[in-house]
Amino acid sequence: MNHAVPRVQVLLSTCNGERYLRPLLDSVLAQDHPNLDVLVRDDGSRDGTPVLLQDYATRGRVHVVIGENVGVVRSFFDLLRRSPPDADYVALCDQDDVWLPDKVSRALGFLGGDPATARLYGSRVQVVDEALAPIEMSPKPPRALGFGNALVENLLPGCTMVLNRAARDLVVSAPPEFAFMHDWWIYQVAAGCGEIRYDDQSRILYRQHAQNAVGIAPGSVGKWSRRFTRFLNRGHSVTRQVDELLRLFGDRLSPEHRAAARLVAGSKHRFIDRLRLAANPRVYRQAPIDDLVFRGIVLAHRL
Repeated sequence: MNHAVPRVQVLLSTCNGERYLRPLLDSVLAQDHPNLDVLVRDDGSRDGTPVLLQDYATRGRVHVVIGENVGVVRSFFDLLRRSPPDADYVALCDQDDVWLPDKVSRALGFLGGDPATARLYGSRVQVVDEALAPIEMSPKPPRALGFGNALVENLLPGCTMVLNRAARDLVVSAPPEFAFMHDWWIYQVAAGCGEIRYDDQSRILYRQHAQNAVGIAPGSVGKWSRRFTRFLNRGHSVTRQVDELLRLFGDRLSPEHRAAARLVAGSKHRFIDRLRLAANPRVYRQAPIDDLVFRGIVLAHRL
C-alpha cells in the first residue's frame, strides 16, 4: 500500500445488523480512495453479524473487535479511541447504508489545508427505503453551520462524518461521561474548537427501515411527530450535554462560544437565563419553524 496516499480508517459499530451489512461493507471496500481499511466493533450482536464480520476479516482490510453491548454512543467512542494515531482521517459508518464510490475521496477534497486545524466534514443524505429506492433528500440547511447551531441541534448525521487527524485527536483527548449522541457531541466539539466543512450534495444512500436506531421520518407529519417526541423524552439532556462540553472544552472555546454555551447550560436553572436564550439569535436551529418551536421549548423549561 502506498502510504503517500492519506490513510483513511472507516469506523463501524454493528449490532444485529446482518440483514444489510454485506452491501454496506461491499460499498465501503469499493471506494475509489486506494488507502482505506475498516475497524468494526460489534456491540453484542445475537444474530449472524459476528460470523459475517469474521468472514470479511479473513479477506483483509477489515479488522473486527467483538464487544459487549454498551450502546451505539459508547461503542463509537470506543472505536475512536481504538483508531490508530497514524490514520490521517477517520470516517464514521452505519451498518445499513450504502456508500457511493467517491464518498471518501469527495470528503477528503473538502478537508484539505492546514492539518493542524481540527476539521469535520458532513453532508446531506439521500434517504432511501429498504430496497434503496429514493424517498427524498435531507433538507439543505438554510443557515450557516456553526457552534450556535451545534449547541441545540444535531444537524450532521454520523454516517456522513469524516474527521481529519487533528479533529479525531481533539475528540478523544477528553471523552465525555455523558453525550446524548456521539455525532452530536462531535459536531459540538468540532464547531467549538475547529472547523466544519459542509457538503450540500450526498454520496450516501441512507436506508430507512423499521430497525433504524436513528432515522429520518418521511413526510411532514412524521417529521413533526418525531421532533416533538424527542424533545418531550429528552428532558434536560441538551443542557446536560452542554454542561459536559463546558467541563471538558470550556477553556478551549473562544469567549463568544463560551458565553453562548454558558447561556444554554444556565437555562435549566433560572428563568431570566431562559428569557435571554430565547431572545438570542446566535443560538439557533436551522428551519424557521424549528427555531420558533425551540424558543418555546426553552421558555417551557424542556431543553
